[in-house]
Amino acid sequence: MKTLEENEINKVINLFKSGLNYKEIGIELNRDPRTVGKIVKNSGVEQNRVKRRSKYNINEDYFKVLNSESLWLVGLLAADGWIKKDRFIGISQSGDEGEDMIEEVKRLLEYNAPTYEKDTIGRKAYSINITSNKIVNDLSKFNIVPSKSLIYELPELNGDDFRDYLRGYIDGDGSVGVYDNGNGYEYVVISFVGTKDFVEKCSELTPIKYSGLRDLKRSENCWEIRWYGKRAIEFGNWVYYNKDLYKSKKFCIFDHYIKNNKPDYLVYEEKKEEVKKLLTDGKKVMEVSKITGIPFQTIYTWRKKF
Repeated sequence: MKTLEENEINKVINLFKSGLNYKEIGIELNRDPRTVGKIVKNSGVEQNRVKRRSKYNINEDYFKVLNSESLWLVGLLAADGWIKKDRFIGISQSGDEGEDMIEEVKRLLEYNAPTYEKDTIGRKAYSINITSNKIVNDLSKFNIVPSKSLIYELPELNGDDFRDYLRGYIDGDGSVGVYDNGNGYEYVVISFVGTKDFVEKCSELTPIKYSGLRDLKRSENCWEIRWYGKRAIEFGNWVYYNKDLYKSKKFCIFDHYIKNNKPDYLVYEEKKEEVKKLLTDGKKVMEVSKITGIPFQTIYTWRKKF
């Protein structure tokens, strides 16, 4: 009967022969990649493989055609993905919502590899590892390259392409939260981080002026851009315009806020045409205020612009 050690060695060798690298094998067998490497080298298995075929299927041409979903995924990988050498791609997300997002990535790429699960402090992390020269090459066109964190630059995107990309980026490295101002009023904040060059160029392509831009100083060249209050609502409505894209937890937080906490200024905007018609019909400002519930001061301001 084979010993447990021999069984483990055979598992390592078989996985290596199937095309997995040391890190991928280590994740699958919960072993240190260095230990895996020693086992492979001591086994005498030929290591100079020029090309290998993975046992997992994936659509390597996925990024050849750009659409809302592929641009969302480009943004997500730009924020949270990693590239190694010229063939390895990986992404990791935490919590139940992270597991759901990883499954969405696999669905888009038609990737049938297992999702790796790892216990972290307080919650689980879920990840996938991909080996594909083609995909790495396609992602490089969006500046997604090895060791990109401190140098990442915004790719050349405009219009809805930029919006879909930025939505994916925010899902990866952004934040959407609802906070109490201490007086019982809730307000929403949307933010994301990146290099200074990246966040500044994003601000130039975003039609809603940001509320704040700051150097986080927690690491080299790490900046945060944020929108809050009225601007966050406008920015959220702009970036989440496409209701057919993947609905992340961040999207759901914003969507729930909008549906349940419609701010006064949005209610007022919806009644603007009604106010204009009543004034045109000869109603006095105070009468219009009583009919519509809009403060008379606001109606006076509007009347000057009608």
